[in-house]
Amino acid sequence: MNLSFVLFSAIVVTASANCNPNGQPNNGQCEEYGGQCSKAVDIFFNQFGNVNSQAPQFVLSYGRYCGAATKCPGSNNGKGNVQEVEACVGNPLDAACKEHDSCLDGKGNSPGSDVLDPDESCPCHAPFLGSLLAVALTPGLAPDDKLCDEDFYLPGGYASLLSSLGPGGISAEVILLAAPFCTLFVGEGDCVGLGGELEAAVLTPFCTQLVGQLNMLGNQ
Repeated sequence: MNLSFVLFSAIVVTASANCNPNGQPNNGQCEEYGGQCSKAVDIFFNQFGNVNSQAPQFVLSYGRYCGAATKCPGSNNGKGNVQEVEACVGNPLDAACKEHDSCLDGKGNSPGSDVLDPDESCPCHAPFLGSLLAVALTPGLAPDDKLCDEDFYLPGGYASLLSSLGPGGISAEVILLAAPFCTLFVGEGDCVGLGGELEAAVLTPFCTQLVGQLNMLGNQ
């Protein structure tokens, strides 16, 4: 099945000069090697076998919106001033994360609010995963921005390992962003049965394969 039919939000083409609650410069969040990904992968592998599927999200930062550590105001990850901030110019993965945050914001997941119930959050997670896959499977669209930390891209490192998972040809960044949410759509995950039309056709086969591979790696 051609998964590129999945709707994907338009690539953001403008950028803000800052991206944190205090209005300070963006601290390299759109620059090469500015993100923190290696630590998130460490946590992921350490958690498998006793999975806390969302744990990597709290240390992951990629671009301006991916991962809780980005702390962009206006996103569900942000604290303080609620202000629209553009995703990194031309980066469709960061744009997908922004749309995901906006969806959660619309469900009431604002700073200081209670955690959303699965029936509220899962309808945001499913199209987010669909967007990631659409980017991954559209020739020329998946970015090679190297927004993760330099260690992530070392020869034989995490980027090489992650890019070997899932269906062939999907970048390490896509795998990293998708993995925590995929765990919600397999087995006894909180989102099983709540993914709408995408779940059976797209998410279940992809996520079952990916989570199975991560479990094997984590138990080695």
